[in-house]
This record gives sequence, structure tokens and C-alpha cells, in this order.
Amino acid sequence: MKNSDNLKNEGQQEFDLLRKIASRLPGVVYQYRLRPDGSSCFPYASDAIRKIYRVSPGEVREDASGAFAVGHPDDYDGVVASILKSAQDMTPWQHEYRVRYSDGTVRLLYGDAVPEREEDGSVLWTGFITDITERKQTEHELKQVATRLKLATSAGNVGVWEYDIVRNILIWDNLMFSLFGVEKKDFNSASEAWQAVVHRDDKERVDEEFNLAMRCEKDLDTEFRVCWPDGSIHYIRELAVVQSDDAGQPTRAVGTNWDITDIRMAEQKKTG
Repeated sequence: MKNSDNLKNEGQQEFDLLRKIASRLPGVVYQYRLRPDGSSCFPYASDAIRKIYRVSPGEVREDASGAFAVGHPDDYDGVVASILKSAQDMTPWQHEYRVRYSDGTVRLLYGDAVPEREEDGSVLWTGFITDITERKQTEHELKQVATRLKLATSAGNVGVWEYDIVRNILIWDNLMFSLFGVEKKDFNSASEAWQAVVHRDDKERVDEEFNLAMRCEKDLDTEFRVCWPDGSIHYIRELAVVQSDDAGQPTRAVGTNWDITDIRMAEQKKTG
């Protein structure tokens, strides 16, 4: 009897530990059972199900309908279909879907769970569901910013480059090659393209300014001349921002280039 009591105590301690861990996760940890007759339940759900589905763990322990009741009507069929497919194929269930609460609030959820077949033919999933509304909104806003930036740089004839300092990789957008008068297909790297066309009288100075900026010793704010293959000279203005890690070591730089030839030529005519 003593050994049996010890095992029960150990089991309770393990359960309490798992419950504490689950309470710290950003979402509900759960087990979902789909019975052969089509009914379903949540044998286990962490307390976060109250926030995710607006039900208590006890309310869905034998019948999961309370959780499905808050499913967005436009997403309901997709959720059911994804569950049935996971059960049929015995593949992980991964799905994004919306819920709509009684107050009209709509939230976007993401679920990820692994199924296993039980002896009675039921399928039991173990996994988690988390609210990804804010993350998706942020991603959407970033895409909008990126689109606006692309439109702005294209309209202003501004080229954008990115330099991975740690891996020593320099990447140009297509407009950068246009500003330098070169074809992307003719070069193995953007760095090679830059070295090939920068005016020899400016190259040493600009190299030094670039290296100082990459070491965070000086902002990169410069201009230089480039020699196009047709022999014409063009003036380029360059600005860049360098990012550092927590230790203060530079890791990444993002810069812009644009053609200021017309401005410099007008100045030369005015002073000449």
C-alpha cells in the first residue's frame, strides 16, 4: 500500500509540474479526442483555454462543442476538414483559423498537434493552440511598409543594398545595378560590381569611409563617381545605417544610393 501511495504522489507531483509549465506557455496546452461516433472532447486543457475559447477546462472535458461554438462561421468547415484529414492520414494538425466571441471580437489562432490512434478507434491529439492576432497584424504592417518603401525607392530612383557584416555578404536590389550601369548577370557578386566601376580617384577614400562605418566609428554619408561601361561618369550619393548586436558588435548594414549627376553637372556649369 505504501508503494502504491508513493506512486500516486509521484504521479500527482508530475502532473502539478506539467500544469505549472503549461500555465507559463503563451497558449493552451491540450489533448483533443475525436471518438469513432464523431463526438469529441478535451480530456486535458490548461487553464489558458478560458482565454482562447472562453470556456473552462471542465466544460469541454467530455464534450468539445463549447469550444467549437466560438469558431468563426467562415472558418468552421476548414477547421473540421483539417482535423478529419489529420485523423485520416495520421499527420500533424497545423491550422490557422479565427474565433468570434459573443462580444463580436475576432481573434486569429494557430493550432499544432500530433495525433495517435487509440485502441477503441478514437484519435487523440496532443498539442497547443495560441493566439497569433498581434503577430499577424505586425507581419501585415511590415509588408505594407516594405511595399511603400519599394514604391518610394522606385519612384525616386533610389537603390537599396544590404550588407551582412558577419558573413561578409553584400546584396543589391536591381536598381543598384542600374545606377552603376552594369548588368547583374555579368558579375558574381555585388561587391565585385562595385569595385569594377567606382572611379579610381574615389575608390580608396570611399573604401575607408565604408570600413569606418562598418566598425561603427563613423556614419556612412558620402558620394563618389562611377564609370559606366560606355565611358560616362555618374555621381552617386550614399547613406547607410549600421546595426549592432547586444555586445555592440556591428552585424548588418542597410544603405541607399541615388544618382546626383544632374545636380553636380549643374553646379559645375554654374561655377565654370
